[in-house]
Amino acid sequence: MSAMHKPKPHTVTSAIEEQGRARLMLRMPQHRQAFAGVSSDRFLDLCEAYELACNALGHWSKSTCAEKG
Repeated sequence: MSAMHKPKPHTVTSAIEEQGRARLMLRMPQHRQAFAGVSSDRFLDLCEAYELACNALGHWSKSTCAEKG
């Protein structure tokens, strides 16, 4: 594996990852306990991506509403 494709070491969970995890736990309450215990890099990347997507969707929906009004 080249240095460019090496996974980054994940030692500390960032605030955005935790916010994404919290959103997922609210969205899927049946999986809350499982989500709370996962700390793999892939899952934390998913949490981060979910939070970023939710933020983008919120921003775009507000700007679309402002254009219509």
